[in-house]
Amino acid sequence: MTRTDLLVVGGGAMGSATAWWAARSGRSVTLLERHSGHHAHGSSHGRSRIFRLAYREAAYVALAREAYDLWRLLESESGAALLEVTGGVDHGSPASVAAVAEHLGAAGVPYSLLSPAEAGERWPALRFDGDVVHQPDAGRLDADAVVTTLHGEAIRHGADVRFSTVALAAQETPYGVAVSTTSGPIEARVVVVAAGAWLPGLLPSLPVPDDLPAFRVTQEQPVYFPCAAGVSWPSFIHWRDPVAMYGLAAPGDGVKAGEHGSGRVVDPDAPRPVDAAAVARMEAYAAEWLPGAVPVATRADSCLYTSTPDESFVLRRSGNVVVCSPCSGHGFKFVPAIGRRTAGLAAAG
Repeated sequence: MTRTDLLVVGGGAMGSATAWWAARSGRSVTLLERHSGHHAHGSSHGRSRIFRLAYREAAYVALAREAYDLWRLLESESGAALLEVTGGVDHGSPASVAAVAEHLGAAGVPYSLLSPAEAGERWPALRFDGDVVHQPDAGRLDADAVVTTLHGEAIRHGADVRFSTVALAAQETPYGVAVSTTSGPIEARVVVVAAGAWLPGLLPSLPVPDDLPAFRVTQEQPVYFPCAAGVSWPSFIHWRDPVAMYGLAAPGDGVKAGEHGSGRVVDPDAPRPVDAAAVARMEAYAAEWLPGAVPVATRADSCLYTSTPDESFVLRRSGNVVVCSPCSGHGFKFVPAIGRRTAGLAAAG
């Protein structure tokens, strides 16, 4: 029986950030990842993820500012380049754009409001729908590098990181929680479950309350379009009903664009073929709104969203188990802040 202060189940970005912060704070930590250290089965892979401060909710603006400082801390301590600033734009629904501007202004975050013509002159690769909020600190994160860096930093601070290890079941003990795994039993003072799309399947085996929100796992398919060398792409959100669109530069692949949360419900362990209809919708979108791209997709990624009904995050401790599901398709930008908060939640009491 291995004993540890903290056992983190799930070695994607959120779980790895929790393990990094807890180990950095001097706790004994074991991190389990059911797949290899570098895989594309879940929600933490790829080289281009949006970082932005622009949100329609004040709490997320504040959390993104916290995350920005922690991204720079992680880069400083690891020597890795993870966050590239490209600027970001929001356009589309007037109510959404107004809410973004309102909350940026209230938080004292710099931004500018541009007309469609002004924005189009600055970024001719994009076509704009109504007034445009430009926030200069937005950019892109290299998700693959982030996860690799977090694993390395957790190990550097003494964490025991186990790949290809599956958590099977858990039960409370006088010490804390005993977890059976494919690499042997582990007993921890506190267990953090940050298993992403595999979380719903684990919940019945965990000593947690049954009033958690429903989790919905979907397959999302961002696609990549080629573009001419030197084309400038800010990260962008196009607020539309019923589905918002997003995109950003993808070095080596042109531009990445996708629909937010429109995918089909899936089993994370089942095969996930490409949805040709979803790709066709994105090609039609690119033809209308991305004049700087060739509107023929070169490939489609498969990325899992684990979402709550209102797209809010779940960070909740019950006894000696912490449920960490802070994604709903928009969580990656917050990774180091969520890691710090989850490690703090696991240390309390």
